[in-house]
Amino acid sequence: SDQILDKKKEIRYEEIFRFENEKHKRKFKMLIDGAPGVGKTVLCRRFCKDWGAGNILQQFYIVWLLHLRDEEIAKAKSIDDLFQLDDKEMQAEIVQHLKKTKGNGNLLICDGFDELSLKERTEHSLFLDIIRGK
Repeated sequence: SDQILDKKKEIRYEEIFRFENEKHKRKFKMLIDGAPGVGKTVLCRRFCKDWGAGNILQQFYIVWLLHLRDEEIAKAKSIDDLFQLDDKEMQAEIVQHLKKTKGNGNLLICDGFDELSLKERTEHSLFLDIIRGK
């Protein structure tokens, strides 16, 4: 099992995005774990809202909120599969941007990791690759 999935620490909202140095500020990983109904989704939405208001996470150009409870997203095997839009030109631009930047400057918030199957959370999956920075 990965260390990132084993470490748990309680932290206040105001402290979440305080970084030790610039390197950590630009590239970091966080897994929010908790029992159903404790507010993980609300917290993820607050991150997005506060980013949009310019209050947090301004080192990121784009913040993506991915709802892993959505079957199509949960079944994704590649970055291409994550962004299924009606506007195929926009979809291609998004995927090209993510591949070109290798995720730098982008924050992918994967809400519902705990709702993936045990296999998807522990064996090879797109979301474990994202968490591991691959």
